[in-house]
Amino acid sequence: MLKKIPFLAIICFLPLCCVGQTVRFSYEPGFGFYNLGRIKAMQHGFEQHTYSFPINAVEKFPNYLNHSMSLDFYLDKNTLFGFNAAFLTTGGRNYSSDYSGVYKLDMLLKAFQFGLESESLYNLTKKLDFYTNFKVGVIQSTLDVAESLILYDLDNQSNSDQVVEYSYFVEPNVGFSYKLNKRIATKVGLGLNWDTGRINRQLIYWSGLRTRIGITYSL
Repeated sequence: MLKKIPFLAIICFLPLCCVGQTVRFSYEPGFGFYNLGRIKAMQHGFEQHTYSFPINAVEKFPNYLNHSMSLDFYLDKNTLFGFNAAFLTTGGRNYSSDYSGVYKLDMLLKAFQFGLESESLYNLTKKLDFYTNFKVGVIQSTLDVAESLILYDLDNQSNSDQVVEYSYFVEPNVGFSYKLNKRIATKVGLGLNWDTGRINRQLIYWSGLRTRIGITYSL
């Protein structure tokens, strides 16, 4: 039976080689601009009203890097449809320290984005394409909160909590793709993510611009 495996593998993959490009893998790291107004307001509330001593927000959920991967199938030479997944992260920190002790509040925010995507290629030259891309799907957001108060010569206090929310999103993108060879191409693009329909959410919104640069490999 084991001797038949290489032969079966050749039979399975031979059609892909004969019909040309049928599958494309993509990896696109990028930078996200996030609309996190509600969670920033919550952090500000902790900063102002948690304790009687002054607390500084030293990290305020900055815009940050994200990672996106796709598996797409060629419907024809210039049209693709497939699946996309992305990982986003950012965070906030409140901090205060003096001779009597240290206070710290860490708020780590991350999200996994899953969905479908379609892409259309418009040939500008033999190697350069303009593309439009549209994504739709679900975002799972997780906020981990860890708070600690260390008072010298006294007992330490700490607590933690986690908030998980789900939402829908849509994301149109445009950009350019440049073929390095028959299989490999580079991409650069700009998108607008709209974190829109609600599933169970009250707090976290990832809406904003997405800039990406990446590489694709077609089989």
